[in-house]
Amino acid sequence: MTGDASPTKGPVPTHPIPPPRPTKPSVDGGAAIPSPWMTVREAAAYTRRHKDTVLRALREYQRTDGRSGLRGAQPKPHACYRIRRDDADRWMAGELPARARRLAHA
Repeated sequence: MTGDASPTKGPVPTHPIPPPRPTKPSVDGGAAIPSPWMTVREAAAYTRRHKDTVLRALREYQRTDGRSGLRGAQPKPHACYRIRRDDADRWMAGELPARARRLAHA
């Protein structure tokens, strides 16, 4: 036996590993722009809170008529909430939620 032999660590794959999928480009052809909207799970990861804490804050916003809690959008009952990043930032900073602007009727 000679010293030139190298031990193998298993079968060598015959197919190459595919590259990661590219992100969807923006309309103008530049880099992908992340959405300002987050799901409850993404908001929980973003704010480093538990998912139930985020849901509790969303329900508090509805219960107090927007005076406290986390502002979020829910298109219909039992649908997924969507939360804007700036609203999550306000909630984390302890500020009051942003109120929806209403147009003045002339």
